Amino acid sequence: MTPVIIGVAGGTGSGKTTVVREMVRAVGREHVAVIEHDSYYRDRSELPLEVPSYDFSQHTRTEVTRTVKPMHEEFVEPSKRFADLMIPEGGHNRVAVDLLLAKIRSVIE
Repeated sequence: MTPVIIGVAGGTGSGKTTVVREMVRAVGREHVAVIEHDSYYRDRSELPLEVPSYDFSQHTRTEVTRTVKPMHEEFVEPSKRFADLMIPEGGHNRVAVDLLLAKIRSVIE
């Protein structure tokens, strides 16, 4: 069987892990090698850590609008144009996940 590489990308909390777990479950762990991006982050322990602060008057965390949202708009949103498939609601979108799994099965069988 020819190896197939499938990249799963998305913003924080977008459902990447759930989608990958579904793929592994459907294909079988013995046929899948998962390489988690989190395992390859550079050591940045020397950088100061900003502790999130919750704004009770606005019911928001201030770092979301100051750091997370701008980074999402700068890096995640532009990368969407390169996606072959986007899955709104991540692994909870049963129709999209089933479509993806059907495609994977057709490629590997």
